[in-house]
Amino acid sequence: ADFKVNMHDLDSVLALGPAIPGGVDHVVICAGHSSFGDISRFDGKAWYENFHNKLLCVSRTALLLINGKELKLVRDGGSVTITSGLAARTTSRSWPAISANCAALDAFVRCAGSSPATRVPNRLLGRHTTPTSP
Repeated sequence: ADFKVNMHDLDSVLALGPAIPGGVDHVVICAGHSSFGDISRFDGKAWYENFHNKLLCVSRTALLLINGKELKLVRDGGSVTITSGLAARTTSRSWPAISANCAALDAFVRCAGSSPATRVPNRLLGRHTTPTSP
């Protein structure tokens, strides 16, 4: 079944736990919105919104799923996969915003699971994927 979630709304994300009482084995997060265009088209507000709509919403949702404190959804031994994108490692004048989002999500996945002391027992984090390849 599909469940709709507004990742901007913390209560909407947290409502997944009660909506799926048995939990799930895996979650793939392929969501968010980034802006395209030359750096000159952004102002301070547009730049902030770019990160809020992708990096902040996706990483917060992943954090909630991984740590299992506020949102108990992923079963022990399950996984959370975040999709980022080719823009994290491709140069384009029109991609400063999307590339920053994708690179930050890749770094989040690498760093959040890099230390055994920070890993949540029985939960796998270290996965990210790019839906397209060069």
